[in-house]
Amino acid sequence: MNVGALARATSSRLWDTSDGMEGVVVANGAGSMAAGSDMDVSPMVVVEDNNNNNNNNNNSASVHARSLASAYQLMEQLGTGGFSVVRKAVRKEDGVAVAVKTLDKRGAHGVGDTLELLRNEINVMALIEERIHTPKRHPNVLSLLDVFDEPDYVHLVVDLCEGGELFDRIIGKGKFSEDDAARVVQQIACGLSVLHECQILHRDMKPENLLYDTHEDDATLRIMDFGLSHVAGTDDPMSTQLFGSLDYIAPEVLITRTFSKAADTWSLGVILYILLCGYPPFYGDTQAKCAAIMSGRFDFPKREWNSISSYAKDLIKKLLVLNPSERISADDVLSHPWLMHAPSEQLPDVAMAALKRTNARRKFRAVAYACLLGSNPRLHRSVSEVLKSLGTTSLTQEELDTLVGTFRQVAGHRGCTVDKAQFAVVMEKCLQIPADACPKLFRLFDEDGDGVVDFRELVVGLTNLRQPVPTPENLQRFFRIYDIDDSGDISRYEFANMLNALSAQQSISGEPINEMMRAEMMADVFERIDANGDEKITFDEFRTALVRDPQLFHHLTGRATRLNVSDASTVPVSEAPM
Repeated sequence: MNVGALARATSSRLWDTSDGMEGVVVANGAGSMAAGSDMDVSPMVVVEDNNNNNNNNNNSASVHARSLASAYQLMEQLGTGGFSVVRKAVRKEDGVAVAVKTLDKRGAHGVGDTLELLRNEINVMALIEERIHTPKRHPNVLSLLDVFDEPDYVHLVVDLCEGGELFDRIIGKGKFSEDDAARVVQQIACGLSVLHECQILHRDMKPENLLYDTHEDDATLRIMDFGLSHVAGTDDPMSTQLFGSLDYIAPEVLITRTFSKAADTWSLGVILYILLCGYPPFYGDTQAKCAAIMSGRFDFPKREWNSISSYAKDLIKKLLVLNPSERISADDVLSHPWLMHAPSEQLPDVAMAALKRTNARRKFRAVAYACLLGSNPRLHRSVSEVLKSLGTTSLTQEELDTLVGTFRQVAGHRGCTVDKAQFAVVMEKCLQIPADACPKLFRLFDEDGDGVVDFRELVVGLTNLRQPVPTPENLQRFFRIYDIDDSGDISRYEFANMLNALSAQQSISGEPINEMMRAEMMADVFERIDANGDEKITFDEFRTALVRDPQLFHHLTGRATRLNVSDASTVPVSEAPM
């Protein structure tokens, strides 16, 4: 059985374990399944005929299970997603390096359409193997080499792309030309062309899904990640949902949730626009960006675009056409004259600087989206639960009496301070604060850093958390809450996890929104605070942003019921043309 057929068979029984046959399904991209294998082979076994093809006696065949670890040596982690992790591996039989994407079936259970999406990804990759990579592999589309279905995980073994993501590679080189951009666009269009010929819509075209196979200058760019892809004419589990990355979403998708091949070529137009100037054609906060995309209005600001050829602008205009029926196809892109006549002069430094800022925002958005899909670390959840459960009033006399009594009981008859362990007991008995959050709160309340908390420090700390006002002391305290690892600055990972945990029961902009839009809005908030765009927030940046915007302060301290990101008075620095 070839890998495509096996992948399809794996998908069909992926979560059907009612017969108790939870095991391993294996295919080897370098060879074939054993003789006698077909579509209804048991998911537990591989049947080999021990090179005796003429013997029909069942005793001549050895039946055995095969796990991922038996065929591949797992190595370092390459990346993570909501319910998946990607690792480098080496195939034991020939030493070929590959990538293994592991999907967690346990974590995906009960989370929206996640299981159906995992099944969809396998089905699409199976179709790619059958229609695109047979008999010869296409260089610009990722290949599926092996499939393993284990009780708790599905492992997809695919081509290893070690050359990095598109934007990261360009930034790493430090220079770029229209001619370089033309080679990029040619490879993307070539991959899209064969996908579209097979009626496969990618539906999530963006830089992080475009990887180079090697670090060599002539490396091949490959389209990857088919988790949101769809085969035209088949049932679509995501037909009414909005997904992808907002910068690259076509207007008809935003307006009517209509996906077509033309939506992929729109995304290619956005990628080309960013390649040449460093920022997207549609910018602003999330709401303004949505409005701009739906109108299809964009321009070519002179500072970056004066030196760009008319051929390049013509191609962009034909890709970013509002009406999808008038948008050019991937095949049309391949025949456009710009691909043959793109100038070789280097793009201005301002374009590279803008691309760095755009790339930083992209990475935060990816972190935020992963946080929204997956579970936040317990510490983030615990601290955010404290902020949301403390209330917004001063300590009542009854609460104060209980606090005094418990503090004295724990500290001892003559004790006037509590250590970290005793502090946790007081917090749990008086305020039902989870134990995971107590070490962090202890460090916040221990103002003089002597390793103990006295009663004054405890009351002052609780009062300030309950009725936060943007005083210097309170700003420092809440900054330290977000700075989970006490490093002195807030990373995008810390910020996304805390903001997600705080917002779990809140509505951003007052309306229910999906994870993609929430990630966009969280990126807006991060940018409003990260003034210098270095992907981390210092205390000075935190203080400046929260003093300037009281509504933002109340949201980040768990007191606001919604965050209206359209209140931002300026276009995010990382996207606005200078």
